[in-house]
Amino acid sequence: MQAHRQVVAPSPSHVQMHAPPPAPAAVDDSLAHSFFSMRIGSDDPGPSRGRGRPNDRTMFVTFSKGYPVTETEVRQFFTMLLGNCIESLHMQEVGRDEQALYAKIVFFRASFIRSILSGASKAKFNINGKHVWMRKFVPKNNE
Repeated sequence: MQAHRQVVAPSPSHVQMHAPPPAPAAVDDSLAHSFFSMRIGSDDPGPSRGRGRPNDRTMFVTFSKGYPVTETEVRQFFTMLLGNCIESLHMQEVGRDEQALYAKIVFFRASFIRSILSGASKAKFNINGKHVWMRKFVPKNNE
């Protein structure tokens, strides 16, 4: 049986904002091992060195049919929890009256993925009452 992690986003009324501590001179990605220990609201994606290949920083996201999740909802959810962490977000292209069932998120650093999964193979999130599953992206041979 594969392990998974479930996270429910705190409502804005339960989020306490504090002035961020002074930034250290250098930040080691290994320090970002805990999903909730990352600074909330940071606009700095971190140093460009050590980002790695895009596929190493990408997660595959699935949505439940009948419970549409928008790109804006996904971006707001992760920005609220992790600050400026998303390099790009690619939703499934669908027709006007159809719902996207999957997306790919490229994060600025692979450490965000390690924090999200926290050792599990997949993570379950609740975004505005809608279930969202995430796992590490596994590229096909031609990607």
